[in-house]
Amino acid sequence: MSSRWGSFYAYIHSALVLGKAAERTREHHVLCAALLHDIGKGVTDPSLWPRHIGHEKAGAEMIPALGEKYGLPDDWIAASQYAARYHMAAHTAKKAGKIAEMILGAARNPIGVDGFATVVWADHNGRGRENVPNAFADSATDVYKAIVEASKHSHDPSKIAQAVSKTLKG
Repeated sequence: MSSRWGSFYAYIHSALVLGKAAERTREHHVLCAALLHDIGKGVTDPSLWPRHIGHEKAGAEMIPALGEKYGLPDDWIAASQYAARYHMAAHTAKKAGKIAEMILGAARNPIGVDGFATVVWADHNGRGRENVPNAFADSATDVYKAIVEASKHSHDPSKIAQAVSKTLKG
C-alpha cells in the first residue's frame, strides 16, 4: 500500500468503527475508545504499511498525552487505553485462559465487558461489513457470567478456564 493511502485508510476505518459502536451504545467513554482504538497506527513506519505491528502498545502509550491535551475525563482515557491495547488480542485469542484474562481486565476497567465487546464488534465490522458476528464480542457477556459463577465455587484458574471453555463451546 502506498504511503499516500496507508494512513488515510486507518482514519476511515476509525470513523467507521465509531459509527458501528454508536449503533450499540451512547456511552461516551466507549465511543471514545472505539474512535481511538487504532490511534497507534499513526506512528507506524510507512515502509511497513499495510501492516501496523505493535500499534496496540503504541496507541495505549499515546492516549494519556492525547487525553491530557484535549481534557478527556480519566475514565475515557482508561477505557481508550484498554481498547487500544487489547482489541487485536480479542480478535485472535483462542485459549480460554487468555479470553478470561481479557474479559476480567475489561470488567475492572471503566470500559466494562459490554463496552469492550462493543469496540471489538465495531472494529470487526468497521470495514464496510454489515453486522457480521464476532466470536469474542458475541460471547463476552456470557463468558463473564460464567467466570463470576465459577469463581463462587472455586478460585482455581483451571476450573475457571473450564467454565470459559464450556461457555465458548455453547
